[in-house]
Amino acid sequence: MYSKKKIWIINQFANSPDMPGGTRHFEIASFLASKNLSIDLFSSDFNLSKRSFLKLNFLELCKKEKFDDFNINWLRVFPYKKNNWKRYLNLISFSFSLLIYQIFLILRGSSPDLIIASSPQLISAFCSLIIAKIINKPFVFEVRDLWPQMLIDVGGANPKSFIIKILKFLEKTLYSNSNTIVILAKGMESYIRKLGGKNILWLPNGPDLDNFYYSPLPDEPTKFNFKRPFKLLYA
Repeated sequence: MYSKKKIWIINQFANSPDMPGGTRHFEIASFLASKNLSIDLFSSDFNLSKRSFLKLNFLELCKKEKFDDFNINWLRVFPYKKNNWKRYLNLISFSFSLLIYQIFLILRGSSPDLIIASSPQLISAFCSLIIAKIINKPFVFEVRDLWPQMLIDVGGANPKSFIIKILKFLEKTLYSNSNTIVILAKGMESYIRKLGGKNILWLPNGPDLDNFYYSPLPDEPTKFNFKRPFKLLYA
């Protein structure tokens, strides 16, 4: 009997369309599911924009929400309001919940055929890489932000700090051990190759055209004057 190939997609900050924030991974999951693949997306329902839980009930540790043709697994994390030490606990708690949940699924005989993990959450991506190596399945690392380099260049973090050194180790390990690396900006490629990355593909953000409707532009005069000035639009 034919069984669908299973893909796990991991992004702590992935959202469904009813939540504020980006829906890139929801749309990727939906597209892959339309190709007759079994998709499970793993995320936290602690929304990055609202800083509140949107899916899990009180004391609920996880929940599987079924969409048209794939699942989102919402995992409990440590909450935070400001970018202080509690945010690090938030990242670590998701990684811990994810690792336990992944092991549980594998022991139940629900191993994936491919694992895709997204940055900037390097800890959960690193845990997923370890799982992929243990079960001997390919691993794809999607790079949306160059962490921790962004923290150094934009945030002013000390490159010699203990936390930055740990993140640098995770970053380099992920680049050098991923079967494929997906980037959102072409300018990332040279930086990633210097740190051991290979098989790099460019997949930028884009709209889901099914959510937009075409309408022809209105006829415009070929000449403009003070009574009929042209307009400039920045989008």
